[in-house]
Amino acid sequence: MRKHITCMLCGLLGAAPAAANQAAGPSIDDIHWHFVDSYCTFTREALDFVYDDPETWRFVLITNFPDGPGADPFEFAFLRIDGMLRELRKTRRTKDGEADIVVMATTDSPPLVAELRLKETGRGEEATAYSGVLKVSRADRQSSTPVKGDCGV
Repeated sequence: MRKHITCMLCGLLGAAPAAANQAAGPSIDDIHWHFVDSYCTFTREALDFVYDDPETWRFVLITNFPDGPGADPFEFAFLRIDGMLRELRKTRRTKDGEADIVVMATTDSPPLVAELRLKETGRGEEATAYSGVLKVSRADRQSSTPVKGDCGV
């Protein structure tokens, strides 16, 4: 499935301007993909996502479906940073009180590192909703954006 998303990403994505709080750090850009086939999707907190409005399908982070039962959907994640779609691999996942913390990185030198700090905000039969903060850093530069989203089908 990961190869499927990677190939599909090549021509379907548009970038949006970065938020003002990202001036000094890497630009966290939107992945504009209507009907993306993903397991986890996260948007900027301020975005009003409307299923029937393709213009609102703007994500800052998406993941593949897990490879099997018990697999972590954050093994591979996709972000658009500085206008380029990037694949990141999970380096660790921990808890801090009620928050789940997922750290992912590219294989670049120096690596692009993303930390997703999430708090569960709701749970349904097949999906879990979250809110939190996505922080992206490389060397001594960093930026962040509040996010909301869900994981599930």
